[in-house]
Amino acid sequence: MLGSMIKSKYFYYLLLLYFVVLCWWLKLNYVSGIGTDEAYLFNWFYGLIALSGSIYGFLFSAKFWGGWKSVVGRSMCFLSLGLLSQWLGLQVWTYYNIVVKTEVPYPSLADLGYFGLVPFYSLGAFMLALATGVKFSLSSLKGKTIAVVIPLFAFGFAFMLFLRDIGFDLTNPLKVFFDIAYPLGEIIPVSIAFVILGLSSKFLGVRMRARVYYLVFAFSFQFVTEYLFLYKAGNGTYVNGGLTDLMYASSYLIMGLGLVAFRDHGDGSLKSQESGKITNGGAVTS
Repeated sequence: MLGSMIKSKYFYYLLLLYFVVLCWWLKLNYVSGIGTDEAYLFNWFYGLIALSGSIYGFLFSAKFWGGWKSVVGRSMCFLSLGLLSQWLGLQVWTYYNIVVKTEVPYPSLADLGYFGLVPFYSLGAFMLALATGVKFSLSSLKGKTIAVVIPLFAFGFAFMLFLRDIGFDLTNPLKVFFDIAYPLGEIIPVSIAFVILGLSSKFLGVRMRARVYYLVFAFSFQFVTEYLFLYKAGNGTYVNGGLTDLMYASSYLIMGLGLVAFRDHGDGSLKSQESGKITNGGAVTS
């Protein structure tokens, strides 16, 4: 997988962009200070990693996997849409802080953008499950058990971590929705990815298995990042330009590089849930 990534110029562009972000973050935290207008501009800038990764994902989906015509192509499109939604959320966030110069309301259009990551990443993980032969393992008792136990454990973990002691203002149903949907939604792609690992390893070649492992890491890192943000926002310690924002930038880089890893067909070992056939180059068609 790494060999495929380093052959792409987009790999180095994303790393260069992240290096600039890292240097700027160090300046904010040790020289100019966080929570300033410069920090708001920093938040806008690191969103370019998400935008770039999204563009590359759409590009490689169309060029190597047939775009919407293949299951893997659709998976990449949904993951790219997840990154794009994060970028859109940051645009609204920047507008409130730089142009309007007011505190961003909650919920707002920014939250619609940020929350877009949940359905898009979940659909991306689901499409990847279809492409990796999960269906063939669900016929066994072990497969059914894994498919049930992992999501139940994941949702229980998310509930205990985020929602056990939270109070809900029922007079603001939209806020209640986001309070629940953010933490529970973030665990969905993580649990799907672990189900994929548990059920489809024998259907994957070495390179595609490495890609799936990498996406599990990407989903998990995003979940940890979201947890840190919700924790800091909940106790009033979140500051623009702080550690949380660097982690968000890192999560965009990790997913962006994951999409770059799909820049070729790998070892052609994917099997589709619908037909179980391997197509030319591994692009699973619907």
